[in-house]
Amino acid sequence: MKSLDDRGIDIQVLSINGFWFYGADRELAAKIVKVQDEKLSEWCKAHSDRYVALSSVALQFPDLAAEQLEHAVKVLGARGAAIGVTSR
Repeated sequence: MKSLDDRGIDIQVLSINGFWFYGADRELAAKIVKVQDEKLSEWCKAHSDRYVALSSVALQFPDLAAEQLEHAVKVLGARGAAIGVTSR
């Protein structure tokens, strides 16, 4: 936390970047987001004075992404979602 203090940062927002799972099938994408969200939630709850989380939802399945975001915010305490841009 000293590194946050040294930079004058009060709260750090954490997210899992990469979004490589956007090409995954529904079941795998659901599992990936679940693990990411749960682990980020654990970390942020253990350090709630300095860290908050953003979910990484499976945008390739809009209905699943909506469920993931709702669960992440209402149950796990996430502040929102990070989304990625893929280039093709």
